[in-house]
This record gives sequence, C-alpha cells and structure tokens, in this order.
Amino acid sequence: MHGARAVIARSQRSGWIERLLLRRPYSVVVAALANKLARIVWAVLVKGKAFDQVKWNPVDLAAA
Repeated sequence: MHGARAVIARSQRSGWIERLLLRRPYSVVVAALANKLARIVWAVLVKGKAFDQVKWNPVDLAAA
C-alpha cells in the first residue's frame, strides 16, 4: 500500500490511474494499484519470465 501511494503521489501517473481517480476515491485507487503491483510480482515469480510492460498494459503505451 505504501509503495502504491508513493507511485500515485510522486511519479508521473499513467492513464489508467488518472481515469480511476476520476471515478473512485483516492484510497480506493491506492488499493487498486497495490493489487495490480502484487499481481505483477506474483506472475513474474510464478512464470519465471521478465516483466513485459506492453503485454501487461498496451493501451497506456500506445497513447504515449
């Protein structure tokens, strides 16, 4: 939760975070991002493959 809160407060926000902030309270967005980060870590550990950002969230990268 602390890491997700730091990402939202101090780094450049992705489109996914911005859209979520428009619809949900700040604390809910923090929890959603923490959940997303935990799922990424779990998938990387279980599959033993490097993280592929394009595969995880191709919409944000296409807009950049």
